[in-house]
Amino acid sequence: MSSLASSDSVMYLNCPGAPSDTTRVHDCSVGQLTLLFRLSPSVFNPNPPLLAYVHRFTRIPQQPDAETGMYLVKKDRRTNGRLFGRVIEARQIVRVCPLAPVIREAANRQITPKTSFAFYEAFYINKYHSHEIFEYLHVL
Repeated sequence: MSSLASSDSVMYLNCPGAPSDTTRVHDCSVGQLTLLFRLSPSVFNPNPPLLAYVHRFTRIPQQPDAETGMYLVKKDRRTNGRLFGRVIEARQIVRVCPLAPVIREAANRQITPKTSFAFYEAFYINKYHSHEIFEYLHVL
């Protein structure tokens, strides 16, 4: 059994609220979804929202990478090397965000799709993952 946790990368709105038909890629950030949770109801908040804890990536650049045509994001780390985390409302999640690791040297054959997040720091937002994501990333 692997000691690596399983999680999904997601695009989420930078500001609180729900996505709409006008939500575009630069309204969003990329994060690694690690936990969904809800606070206990209280007198002051009888119906707390579903929350999500994400590890942040750097901001999505204004222009895609010139060589690949894909947006490049990196794990966002503190000066001590730990990942930045953020709690958001789950309704801010726009979509799953397929990431492909940036591999600049010979690929390590020991790394699998399930373990690549632990071994790489930089990722492309993989616009070739599906027709839907390709269209979403190309709306001007």
